[in-house]
Amino acid sequence: MRVDPADPRPRVFAVTTDLALTGAKRVLVDGAVGIDRRRFRPGVLLLSPVDDADPLRRELAAAGVDVHHVRVRSRLDVRGLLDLRAWVRDVGRPDVLHTHCARSAGVVRLVALGEPAARRPRVVVHFHGTVSARALRWKHRLLDRVVRGMTSMVLAPTLHSALRGARVHAYRGMPVRVVPNGIDFSRIARAARSVESVRRSWGVPEGTRVVLLLGRWGAAKGHDVLLDAIPAVLAHPEPVRFVLVAPEGGGEYRSALERMVRRTALRRHVVLTGRDTDPGSCYAAADVVTVPSRDEPFGLVAVEAMAAGRTLVAARAGGLPEVCGDRAGVLWVQPGDPDALARALLTALEEPAGARDARAVAARSRATDFALGRYIAHLEAVYAEVLRRPDLAPPGGRPAGARDVSWPRGVRRAAAVAPVGASPAFAAR
Repeated sequence: MRVDPADPRPRVFAVTTDLALTGAKRVLVDGAVGIDRRRFRPGVLLLSPVDDADPLRRELAAAGVDVHHVRVRSRLDVRGLLDLRAWVRDVGRPDVLHTHCARSAGVVRLVALGEPAARRPRVVVHFHGTVSARALRWKHRLLDRVVRGMTSMVLAPTLHSALRGARVHAYRGMPVRVVPNGIDFSRIARAARSVESVRRSWGVPEGTRVVLLLGRWGAAKGHDVLLDAIPAVLAHPEPVRFVLVAPEGGGEYRSALERMVRRTALRRHVVLTGRDTDPGSCYAAADVVTVPSRDEPFGLVAVEAMAAGRTLVAARAGGLPEVCGDRAGVLWVQPGDPDALARALLTALEEPAGARDARAVAARSRATDFALGRYIAHLEAVYAEVLRRPDLAPPGGRPAGARDVSWPRGVRRAAAVAPVGASPAFAAR
């Protein structure tokens, strides 16, 4: 798919490795589909093969968003980097490359480094807050420093994530914007299946309460914490099922937990299911949603649960307190504490209908702060800014436009906990 050079709209490509069903990829697709086509021409560039039948790829196709593919296996894949350079020059001719993962951020800026200054695209690095063990390797951290001059702007969904990115990925001193993720509330409201049919598919008997954990497998998400809490929660007088809706992957962590469920009495109380592209139906079929994460850079599931009016039991971890606040009716627990989680789940299950309804009202009110339209507006403002300001064009050295400013009032304590040196300038939220 070759981009029409006569089209006057700036060409904006969201770049990532794949379309695995994670929060970051959900944000990527929503942004590519939602930005104003009268102002920008959106596209998606994938660095690994993705089947046409993939749910997110089908969503992009249905919205008329071009999907391009250039295979780049790693940040140091010379053949892949050459192919990407050819795509930039001859096919995509991007004005903005908006990267959504560490690998894409590395390879895109490497390619930009080799381009003449007049032809370099602006690069927006979207750090979603998750740091892999691979990203911490010395060669990748060195690469971050080599290519930092090719960065026009860094985006992060929370202040917590921005501080982490400054520590890990050499974003100190760069122009940074905290742009909270957005939720398509219609996707939560339009449950495609009835509550009864969803519960039947989960094997949940009639009259049974449901606790839902929806999220990818991984120790950071705290699946093991929930499993350890279950025996105490079973003291509830009504029968309870615990449904874990998680995409593929998870490696040995997932395998070990699945073995534990199969070999113990947990098998009578736990339902394990794979990815589900209809989250609205999942939330509607649950009585309580839990996010027992040890780390959560933003927490899309938490916002979706609040939008669905479900009682949310969450660990006070990462960016979750920043996102949910203390007035949304969330039942907070300490990360990694199964006893505290069990007590909070019992409180949620035993709560009278009136109190539960009050929590739902507060939760829905807080969730409106994260409407998808607000995220799209912020994204369009970022694109317009990096295209408009000559000082944000990557010159090949320290990013022009980066400057040292004081931390905004209210975040100095966070800065003291996680010092980042030169302070980024945060856009008003």
